[in-house]
Amino acid sequence: LPFGFRDAGGEVVADVDQAGALGGVGPQHRAAQAGVLVDAGRIEQMLVNLCLNSIQAMDGPGGKLQLGISGLPGLVVIDVQDTGGGMEQEIASRIFEPFFTTKSNGFGLGLYNCRRIAREHGGEITVQSEHGHGTTFTVVLPAMTEPGGDG
Repeated sequence: LPFGFRDAGGEVVADVDQAGALGGVGPQHRAAQAGVLVDAGRIEQMLVNLCLNSIQAMDGPGGKLQLGISGLPGLVVIDVQDTGGGMEQEIASRIFEPFFTTKSNGFGLGLYNCRRIAREHGGEITVQSEHGHGTTFTVVLPAMTEPGGDG
């Protein structure tokens, strides 16, 4: 189904807020007019999971979560950026592995599922993180190619 991103950022932030997870984190989103042919529920699940992970990484009020959506020729790029503590490279290189977790109450499937969802839609997800300086997850998906689509 077509999924437009102009309002999606606000909807994802609202879902995260409704879950009571913001806890003093200041969410921001910016979205370009861009669209993809996807299972909208799965993409929203992926984005909510990325936002929740970012919020948990900030460990308390005062952090900033930014959800950015932009279009490039033939692509939609989604960035989820936080001001948390970042990750050591050793951890960042493993976070998409199934059952790998740094959380005492985690199962290690959230980020694995995010990668699976991105790949199911012909895309990819990467992470850029520096210990002490926050983390950015980037999801790249192919843009719409149907007549009348947004991309």
